[in-house]
Amino acid sequence: MPRVSNTRILIVGNALVCIAVYTNHSMRTVTNIFIVNLAVADFFVILFCLPPTVVWDVTETWFMGKTMCKIVLYFQVSPTSARIFYLFFDNQDFHTITFRPTF
Repeated sequence: MPRVSNTRILIVGNALVCIAVYTNHSMRTVTNIFIVNLAVADFFVILFCLPPTVVWDVTETWFMGKTMCKIVLYFQVSPTSARIFYLFFDNQDFHTITFRPTF
């Protein structure tokens, strides 16, 4: 059985989440929008954070200059913050649905 890299699985999975919510209008709920936000944050991690980090870890040298160092650091912190905000607001949404239903 051929091995598939985790990066490919993550990209395909996150893309399917975004496509499913975008194409199916009934899936455009608050919770699903939060999940799409998490998928987009994962895209940023996969595409902008992993490649420079792997190069840096393997070579133990930063080749991309000071400006790129700051940009990569920004893109490493932003998705993490987005995940934290997602978890907070998802729990708030769950609490509201559970303890204060409107129907």
